[in-house]
Amino acid sequence: MTLLEALVALVVLSLSTVGYLEVFQAATRSGRATGDWIAAAARAEAAMEDGVAARRRGLVAPAVRDGATRVDVVPLGGSLEDVVATVRLPDGQVLVVHRLVRSR
Repeated sequence: MTLLEALVALVVLSLSTVGYLEVFQAATRSGRATGDWIAAAARAEAAMEDGVAARRRGLVAPAVRDGATRVDVVPLGGSLEDVVATVRLPDGQVLVVHRLVRSR
């Protein structure tokens, strides 16, 4: 094996290693984003439950729970209301969850 062949083999091995590292980095980033979305969905569900419980007790649903979560109750006519929870994720994306409930 000549020195040139050894260098070419080393370059090929290095490029394949970098490719594998990029795959692992993308998988880690995807897992972190999934965790953020799951946490946002849990916050939205908790905020909606608080809003629905407040409405059932005859109170006004809290409009803003914290800096990233907002709950609104929109009357739809008849005996229906739309409880809307809006959650801002750390990367700026927004999750909006709707739930139809009967008016009190």
